Amino acid sequence: MPGERRKSGELVRQILEALEEHGPMTAIDVCRVLGYERTALSAVLFRMTKKTPRRPKRIYIKGYELEDPGHKRYPRAVFAIGNRPDAEVLRGDPKENRRRYDQKKRMLRTTNFVFNLPLKRREFRNEAARNPQGDGRVEGQVP
Repeated sequence: MPGERRKSGELVRQILEALEEHGPMTAIDVCRVLGYERTALSAVLFRMTKKTPRRPKRIYIKGYELEDPGHKRYPRAVFAIGNRPDAEVLRGDPKENRRRYDQKKRMLRTTNFVFNLPLKRREFRNEAARNPQGDGRVEGQVP
């Protein structure tokens, strides 16, 4: 259980069992399955990807994911059981990054139409994303 004192190697055993049962997973997925905070498992997961004088490499990085709902967009390692070489780290596309940055700035600079005032910021952003002209209007409004 989280917060309790564990025997040495208990967390490693739980991680290996979870990966064996559920297959390749990201660190966040492992945390959800085991019920621990990400900070409690992150260091252990990455230590398991390294060969030590006492133990061989137990898990490897199979690949990377970019998207995880509700979290920042950056490559997340997908772990799998085995002693294989790690996958190459994903490199971002500068043009795609610039396009997302410009789109976000354009939306922030869009003047707010008076009928959008009662909308929550998240609702306004969702509606603005549906309106590619970027003129600040939400569906159903008269120009």
